[in-house]
Amino acid sequence: MRFMWNHAGNAALVNDGGRTMFKGIIRGQGNSPVVFLAPSRDVMDQWLEDLPLKDWIYYIKELTDSELGTVFMEITKGGWCKEQQLGLEEKAG
Repeated sequence: MRFMWNHAGNAALVNDGGRTMFKGIIRGQGNSPVVFLAPSRDVMDQWLEDLPLKDWIYYIKELTDSELGTVFMEITKGGWCKEQQLGLEEKAG
């Protein structure tokens, strides 16, 4: 999977992004919420398989056109800073 992170480090496009949004925080950490946009629920579910969701407060939502535009504008204010490739070998480790 490919992740393109924003400059703030709190949002990423998963495989070029899309309408499926994950928004959440890790319980008790005091950090800002993170947002991930994926092209489909299947892609999002594949990525979430290895995430310890019991540690998170989160929701997943299919965004409308206007919601997608609003979220995208919010998370891209500072532009994009790095791309990260996660392959099977990294997930297994």
